[in-house]
Amino acid sequence: MKREAAFAKFIQTWGVDSQVMTAIEEMAELPQALSKMKRQNYQWGTPGLNKAWENLAEEIADVELMLDQLKYMFEIRQTTERKR
Repeated sequence: MKREAAFAKFIQTWGVDSQVMTAIEEMAELPQALSKMKRQNYQWGTPGLNKAWENLAEEIADVELMLDQLKYMFEIRQTTERKR
């Protein structure tokens, strides 16, 4: 419930359009972080504490937060499964 209160405050302060743009920007940063990991020949399954790994972890967290906020804003209460 704390998160939803924070989401409501963000929307009241900056508006839905601004938060949607923030979500788009955060999601655009995730592929960049993944690309940096790939360029460093990162060995998947062996987390490290280098800058690229830390950046990737941060970008994943940002995207997860924005996805939760989008679900709140657009009243999406459940995740739908892809049809196979």
